[in-house]
Amino acid sequence: YVPDNAISSEDAQCHPEEVHITFGDKVSDVVIMWSTVGNCSSSVEYGPGPWGLAHRAQGETKLFTETNPNGKHYLHRVEVKDLGSSTTYFYRPTSNGVSSGPFYFKTPPSGYDWSPEFLVYGDLGVESDAISALETEALSGKYTSIFHVGDFAYNMEDEGGMQVNDTHKNDTSMDLCENKRGDTFLRLIEDFSSRVQYLTSPGNHEIDQGSFAHYRYRFSTPGTSWPIPLNKMWYSIDIGQVHFVSYSSEVFFTSDGQYIAEQEKWLKADLKQANDNRARCPWVIVLGHRPMYCSNSDGDDCTKADSKVRAGLEDIFFNYGVDIVLQAHEHSYERLWPQYKGVVLSKNYTNPQAPVQLISGAAGSKYKGDNEKARREEWSAFTNTDESLNSVGKLKIMNSTHLYWEQYNLLTKRVIDS
Repeated sequence: YVPDNAISSEDAQCHPEEVHITFGDKVSDVVIMWSTVGNCSSSVEYGPGPWGLAHRAQGETKLFTETNPNGKHYLHRVEVKDLGSSTTYFYRPTSNGVSSGPFYFKTPPSGYDWSPEFLVYGDLGVESDAISALETEALSGKYTSIFHVGDFAYNMEDEGGMQVNDTHKNDTSMDLCENKRGDTFLRLIEDFSSRVQYLTSPGNHEIDQGSFAHYRYRFSTPGTSWPIPLNKMWYSIDIGQVHFVSYSSEVFFTSDGQYIAEQEKWLKADLKQANDNRARCPWVIVLGHRPMYCSNSDGDDCTKADSKVRAGLEDIFFNYGVDIVLQAHEHSYERLWPQYKGVVLSKNYTNPQAPVQLISGAAGSKYKGDNEKARREEWSAFTNTDESLNSVGKLKIMNSTHLYWEQYNLLTKRVIDS
């Protein structure tokens, strides 16, 4: 414990914490976010080496109190635009002259003809046993970005416990902000989310009484204003040869469905444009939290014949030729055969005639695993609950015609499925 008088009050109030980055509107733009206890300025110093960071970008500060009485109240966002390709940049987030870091990140290559690799998972809570192993994997240098497909912290608006992260026992901000769970989570992932672009989708644990407040304020997404508007919790971005689309499965369960039509209209227009651009971006991959189908026995939407998510999205993804649907929510791993409305179109992945659906929602939380049904449907190619806990997906784009997927257990270091 460091007594309050050991550091100046401005240092305590303005020290940047919970640093994380994501892409801006394109992969040559990076958004840097952090929080402070006090109302302080937002700027980033950056450059190609750790010393004498010569460039500076200014940003904005938001007061965040909605469903957040005890957490840090000031959030900061700075966008650094038009960076060089394939370059490692060092940066220091700075508030009122108080900075942290330097942190670093690498920008992707320019153009389309390269092979990005991604980590994909959902359902990561502060109680996960795998965060240290996830950090090691994420910082291996292989990954262009991370996709966290919903359910953060369990829950960001809840109170956290000081015992969760005793590595910060000398951090005076723990006492200043009463250790809110959203703050705890962002501190836990900071070592890798500050260095690898961290892309997100909203899940049911972000609903937050219908406000999605912690998700909308604490994260930033490409092509949207900040805080993320309730009627724009979806986005797309081109990374190499892939057009990624993140959608909200939560429109079907919140706000009396008032955003369903708006998302559908945007999705169809975005996917039409993606199809017109297939020569450059042959892959179209979509991400959303709740699955359309699953083999679990927990009574979730994906287990039901009248699934809301399936009714709202399956035809769109099939008609617009989506290649892969990445999902989470079920605390297990499952890979489906290419199928449409329950009819299997092939038991292989050569030129599939329907989207390939994958579920990777087992990064680890207090809820552990979800059991599977005793009898699975024909469309289920592979499922695993027990060994999938503490696992993540790895997606590598090989070229314009092939990609590689595997589900990897972070603790046993074993590939569960590929």
